[in-house]
Formats: sequence, C-alpha cells, structure tokens
Amino acid sequence: MDLGTYQPKGKNYLYIVGIDQYTDMPKLYNARMDAEKIKVVLEEKYQFDAGLTHCHFDEAATHSNITQHLRGLVDVVGEDDNFLMYFAGHGEYDKALDVGYWIPYDARKNHIGSYISFDLITRLIRAIKSKHTFIITDSCYSGSIFTQKRDTSYIDRLESMPSRWLLTAGRNEPVSDGRPGQHSPFAQAVLAVLKNNQDQRLRVSMFCNMVLDAVGQNVKDQLPRGAALYDVGDMGGEFMFRLKDFAYAPVQEKRSAASAEPVPTRGGNEAPRGGSPGHTTPKKAKPTTLRGLKKQLKGFLAAGEFERVFDTLNDLISDDSYRETDIIMQQARYNRTKREQNQGTIRSESAQLTFNQIQYAMIDLVDSLEEEDLILGEVQEEQPAHSNTSGQTTNTLSDLERQGLENQATLLQRKLNSFNEALIKAFDPSMKFNLEEQIKETQHQLEEVRSKLQG
Repeated sequence: MDLGTYQPKGKNYLYIVGIDQYTDMPKLYNARMDAEKIKVVLEEKYQFDAGLTHCHFDEAATHSNITQHLRGLVDVVGEDDNFLMYFAGHGEYDKALDVGYWIPYDARKNHIGSYISFDLITRLIRAIKSKHTFIITDSCYSGSIFTQKRDTSYIDRLESMPSRWLLTAGRNEPVSDGRPGQHSPFAQAVLAVLKNNQDQRLRVSMFCNMVLDAVGQNVKDQLPRGAALYDVGDMGGEFMFRLKDFAYAPVQEKRSAASAEPVPTRGGNEAPRGGSPGHTTPKKAKPTTLRGLKKQLKGFLAAGEFERVFDTLNDLISDDSYRETDIIMQQARYNRTKREQNQGTIRSESAQLTFNQIQYAMIDLVDSLEEEDLILGEVQEEQPAHSNTSGQTTNTLSDLERQGLENQATLLQRKLNSFNEALIKAFDPSMKFNLEEQIKETQHQLEEVRSKLQG
C-alpha cells in the first residue's frame, strides 16, 4: 500500500438505535431524541449517506431486529468499509456473571434471555470485517463491554490500519438520562464535539478524549470510557469523522534515514530551511547509543520539554515500530491540551494533570524502546562493559548517566505519589486494583534506578 497516496475507498455504514418506550421497563425521555439528533449531524456534516443509514427507534428496536441487523452487516460490510453504531437506551449488568447487556424494546424485566449481552455484541463486532468499527453507547453499565486485558501523514497511516473502538457513556455504573425534553449529558457532549469540530478529519481518539473531558467536567459520578477493543480485530488504526467537503490532498512521505531535505514534523512544526543571516539554530547533540538516547529523552521530560522529545522520536523511530502509534497519540493529546490552554478553554489544573499523564506515559515508552524500534543506523549497538585487570566488570557512572538516573528517579517518585493520591480517592474496585498494580510496577522501577545509582 502506498500510504503517500492513501485515501479510503469504502463506504460508511451507520446504524442508530434509540429507545424511550419499553414494554416492561421504566420509560426514558431523551434516548430517541439523542439518537435522532446525532443521526442528523452525522449525515449533514460528515461523510455518512442516508442510503447507508439504518435506524431502529422504540417499538422497532426489538431484540430480534437489532441482532438480525448486526448479523446482516457481517455479510454486507467489506474490508474497505467503515461501520459506526450509536445505541441509546437502558443497560444492565449482572454482577454474578460479570456480563453487561443492552436492553431492547421488548425485554422482560429480570429475564436476561431477553436482553442483548455484550458477549454477543463482541462476537458480532469481531465478525464484521470492516476497516474501522466504532460503537458509541449511551446506556448504564456499558463500560463492562471492555475486556480487561491488557513523513507519510500520521493521519493517513492511522486511517489506513484496521480499528475496533468503543465509546461508552460510563463504566460499570448507572448514567443520567437528563431532564425530560433535553439531551442526556453524554449525548450533549457527543453532539457538541461533532457540531463544533472544524478538523477536516477528526480522529476517534481525539473525539473520545473531548467527550470524556466534557462529561467529566459537568457530571458528577459519571466517567465515560473510550478505547480500542481487545481481541476483535483492532490493528492500531483509527476511524475518522470526515467532513462533507473534505477533499484528499497528497502528502509527503516521511523522510528516510538517508534523506537530506527536511520536511514538516508530525507535530506541525517545520524544520528550519535556512535561517536569517547571523542566526544560528542550536543543534541538539545526537546520542550514539540506545542508552544515551533514553537518557537524553528522560532529561527532556524532566525539564518539561515535550516538543524536543517528540521531535527526537519522530526523527529516529522506524515506520515498522508499533510504538509509533503510541507516540502519535501522546503527541496529539499534548498538542490538543496546549491549544486548549492557549485558548483558555481548559482549566490550568486539568491541563497540568494531562501533562503529568503524558509525561509518565512517555517515560514508560522510552524505557521500553529497543534498537529494532529505531531507523537502522541511527544508533550504534550497545558495547559490553569494560573489565579491569582483576576480571571484574566496572560500572562507573559518568556525570551525564548519573544525572539521567537521578532525573528518572525524581519522575518515578512523582508518579508513585500521584498513584498513591489517586488510590486514596478511588472508590471503584477495578480502578483500585489497576492503581495498586501500577504502584507495584512503579515501585519496582524506582528500586531498579536507585540500585543503579548506588552502583
């Protein structure tokens, strides 16, 4: 595939379900209205055609109709096509079975056989061989659908790879339907992001983050979740909401290791091509080994110089490395937060929290870098440690190495403190478990760094 000229060839299938009226369940007031409005926005502003849109509302949204339509898509949706589904209605969670459900129109109360289990939804998603599948669900307990496992334009690269994403209104918790006649808080956030978006291609990861921010800042005790689904065919790509008037424009290939002409970086900052007379751009010292590269990157992180971290990695990371996607996502998250901070649309405390999260994520990524992740020839292989005359290996740290380890220890200690503070405030058992595991791993990393410092 020539990613330099990549553009989607398939169709966009849209399936909308909204249920207010139930035969044996409490009535909702806004689910159908939410679903109908989201359908209108997607068809008017984005590349979704009415001919490829199917809807089930209220009495039409039966168990049979919903499951049969999804089953039918298995035979219709092709490998180049995209599938987006929006479900708004009741949800349920069976704690004893650890299974979540969508509640169709004809469900009988306390009869799980009349519900649509997330196990079935997952099997159907896995069977739909689309390029991208994105499910948005505004129902109670919808977070339980997640399985607990753990320069070509990067937009083109992400859109070219298959993906399976899910955005839920909450975790394993009830969620608000909103006041009668108004949209639910979750639907309000989804609509606001879709209506206000000006990007020609809005990535699903950014869409999810913006919805999460909007709900989290306005609704207490409701925390949406958006992420790739496990074991259903996700390959690290992302669905894109394309504006109606989006026209494909060819992009330049990412430069190779031997390329001499600078090109724009993925962060949008173009490398200098000449400079004014008398002006000299400071040149970063290029590390010669993987160990030196890691120390340099951690030094940048300790100083809060995120741009230098991303620029360095964009120059050195191989196109074949799966870590490239992680870098792209963290860089996009950083750029979005900086933009919101400059526009005054995000609180400084929220921005700093996001920067801290990016910092910790990048530390983990840098620690996990291996030589095969880098462009061939950019760094040398690590040389074995020298031995003294008695045959013992010397491990004397240089000033630069010691400084790098001390910076790393400081960051890990901050990370540990942050996790401990979050653990005190956590009330959800699964969140507590995840935090406890992260604390153990961070303590282990900190002990290793301190051991190296003590020599």
